[in-house]
Amino acid sequence: MKIGLRLQYLVTKKSIILNTICCYLLINATSSINGQNYYQLEENKYAIGVSLSPDFNYRSLYAKSQYKSMKNFINSVEIPKMGYTAGLKLSTNKRDNFSFEIGLLYSNKGFQTQNQKLIPIAPDPSSPDYIQSKFRMYYLDVPLIVNRYFKPNDKNGFYATLNLSPNFFLVEQQISTMQFKDNRIVVEKTTRKSDQTINLSLDVGLGIGYEHELSEKSYFKIQPTFRHSITSFKDFNSPIKWLLYSAGVDFSFYHKI
Repeated sequence: MKIGLRLQYLVTKKSIILNTICCYLLINATSSINGQNYYQLEENKYAIGVSLSPDFNYRSLYAKSQYKSMKNFINSVEIPKMGYTAGLKLSTNKRDNFSFEIGLLYSNKGFQTQNQKLIPIAPDPSSPDYIQSKFRMYYLDVPLIVNRYFKPNDKNGFYATLNLSPNFFLVEQQISTMQFKDNRIVVEKTTRKSDQTINLSLDVGLGIGYEHELSEKSYFKIQPTFRHSITSFKDFNSPIKWLLYSAGVDFSFYHKI
């Protein structure tokens, strides 16, 4: 009887020791995993990205009623042109449905004229028959971006984006293509920084994008965008307000740091 009780006591004691060891190992393993996740989260707090967007560029005109005919004439002459936006972005990784970005982008905005036939007041054999001009306006953009994810726990998914961007005017380039009666074509390029151009403008942008994870450290974004200036790029005293806008598709590659 005493031997049986003794054996039962030893078995019970052994079971308690084994359970204690298993609990200890489980707690340590869980703590280790949580610690790794914590440090991994800290290590991957930000991502740096490279961005490129081919853009459809134009401008909106706003004028008082007495300048309506001038506005209509300009609209009849000018048409959109293609441009681009490219540069770097720094992004926070998504948390609580949101991520935030700041960018440093070089952009080519502007517009162009139609190919116009020139009718000189007096016959002049040295004057061209047709002329077309492109106005390329180069800016340094610093967009402040907020992204809202529809399914933040998914590695791949859609998001909505809103940005406000101060744009610093750099220079304007006018490229005029002239065609003469003898079929000669002459191209003239003029680079200038007009006194009538405002050095700082603001635009707002909206878009819907898709984010796709490439690896644990990198991901890719594709995002149709629309950006419209809320300030005129011409002199504030000008009777017509010129607001640049662009629509494009932004392609961005990010690496977590």
